[in-house]
Amino acid sequence: IRENIREALTTSQKKVIFMTHSLGGLALLEELVENPLQQKLIAGIIFLQSPFFGSPIADVFFSYPFHLNKWLVPALPFFNVSEETIRYLGVQQRSKFMKDYKTNINDLMANIPILTVGG
Repeated sequence: IRENIREALTTSQKKVIFMTHSLGGLALLEELVENPLQQKLIAGIIFLQSPFFGSPIADVFFSYPFHLNKWLVPALPFFNVSEETIRYLGVQQRSKFMKDYKTNINDLMANIPILTVGG
């Protein structure tokens, strides 16, 4: 996803507007806070249902007593999802990222018009 973001930013002749959904929003956020010079290439962002602070559903996937991971792992490839992706969406990992990059995220929000829907 991040490679696609970089390609969009480097090939466009104009500032871009990103519309992202879920995991794509997280990838865009990470790309922009880790590479703040790219922010000048963006006219605006619309985040749709991006779980910035993680998804409790992802945590349930690995939690006792449900052990959903044991039952659902065989189906994950059909949804183009891995256990690593589900762990990445967990509340602990996402909350840590948001805390670690709080200043960078605030700078991003101050510099680019952003609309978040259901995030």
